[in-house]
Amino acid sequence: EKCQSSEDTINTLAHEIRTPLQSLLGGFEVIGRGTLTKTQQSVLQDMALCGHQIMSNVNSVLEAQRLGHGKLELFLSKFGVPDLLQHTCTIVKHLAVNKRISWDWGMHP
Repeated sequence: EKCQSSEDTINTLAHEIRTPLQSLLGGFEVIGRGTLTKTQQSVLQDMALCGHQIMSNVNSVLEAQRLGHGKLELFLSKFGVPDLLQHTCTIVKHLAVNKRISWDWGMHP
């Protein structure tokens, strides 16, 4: 009973986060169709990236819950390390800027 209550709480919380987050991501997409400065485009892209990361985190929690019940299927996929680093550094950049920490990174070809 306690396990079921915990699962219900996780499912409810996931729904409560995903629904408004989907609305925000949709709004970012609509705003992105308009005329924006390069700075506005960059900020909007970073906001969307962070929103997608939150969605991914919520999905990971739900997947971990399914894994506990033996219901999780794994799929292998290829990914590019440069894209992964770019994605990660974009998120970390915002955390650094908020703490007034200088952040710069680069990659050699």
